Amino acid sequence: GGKSKFRGISHEQVCIETAIDRKSNILIGSVWTGRITTEKIVNFFNGKLEKDVTMCTDSHKSYASGYKELDIKMRQIPRGRRMD
Repeated sequence: GGKSKFRGISHEQVCIETAIDRKSNILIGSVWTGRITTEKIVNFFNGKLEKDVTMCTDSHKSYASGYKELDIKMRQIPRGRRMD
């Protein structure tokens, strides 16, 4: 705990990816420190998702490329908005 010495996303923060399906199966893991990349997203989820899933994410650009490589549908929540 405590306050970071750095502004924004830095190496002091850990990216945690999570997923849950309609049967309440949960996938969670520590993926990277600092800003997430498409490569890290694909490496984490590759082989763990069915082909008929829809990934709901924030508006970070790494997810926009990741869903194409994972061959799944994606719905991004625009910055400053929430999903209805």
